[in-house]
Amino acid sequence: MKYLRSILSLLLVCITTLLVSCGNPTVATPPTYTPNLVAEIGRYSAPIAEMQEELPRLGKLIQKRDWNNVQSFIHGPLGELRRDMSSIARTVLTRDEESVRELAKEISGHLNHIDAAAKESQYSTALENYKEVVIDIETFLSLVSEVTQST
Repeated sequence: MKYLRSILSLLLVCITTLLVSCGNPTVATPPTYTPNLVAEIGRYSAPIAEMQEELPRLGKLIQKRDWNNVQSFIHGPLGELRRDMSSIARTVLTRDEESVRELAKEISGHLNHIDAAAKESQYSTALENYKEVVIDIETFLSLVSEVTQST
């Protein structure tokens, strides 16, 4: 009986080894941007590109020191800009999410500074942050374009 148990154990070890060694290894493919994902990101980035073209209007309002309309512009059309940037940050792949999210936070921070400067009628602070918003939105759009084309 002892020999039978030993032989049975040895036979089970051999069968298990054979099954494990004959199994097909699964190679994990790195995540890529599918056409549907690229299209979804495009839907979110199109309004951002349109808003980028409208930014000179904000610059003119700041130059005129029209603080009420500066605030209205920030909370109106630019409020949607923040939503679209957040949507893009949630949609991109994990490897790109950090940089996109960080840039979106910077843009939101600059807009908050412009809003605060408009409340306090601080021309130089508003103008400085406006220039940063223009640069950061351009960088954001080029980053999103670069990320989705690197599939």
